[in-house]
Amino acid sequence: MLIFNNNLVISTEKRLTIIEKESFNVDYIDINNKLLSFDQLHTYHNKLFVSYYDKGYTGLVILDENFKVLKYKTFNFPYMRAKFNGTYLYVMSQVTTSYNKTGHGIIGVFNIEKFKKIGQLKTPEKEHKLQDFFILKKGDN
Repeated sequence: MLIFNNNLVISTEKRLTIIEKESFNVDYIDINNKLLSFDQLHTYHNKLFVSYYDKGYTGLVILDENFKVLKYKTFNFPYMRAKFNGTYLYVMSQVTTSYNKTGHGIIGVFNIEKFKKIGQLKTPEKEHKLQDFFILKKGDN
């Protein structure tokens, strides 16, 4: 949930809920895909970025200040948890794949301006699997 263009935006499972702050009028946005589930919200350069998962895979949608969909794409990367930080979307997965044969944690890094995956990090293999992660900025303790 966040405030964008004087509206409260809430990511609900199958669509975005937009509540106008002054009148409390409610509107809904979807991408005409019944399998897609919205997740994290982020604003950058007067645009709204929303992560989603589609059949278990990572997706990203960009909306303008009027909530018009500018672009969306589903990437070939499994989705479990996601976090935005600046111009990056970080997505954690523990799904066993051809590039993650053990099923231990892997974090994909996506550039939201270039709309592409730019790398990935493997987490240390431990007895217990990851449940969540945090993005720390330099200087954070």
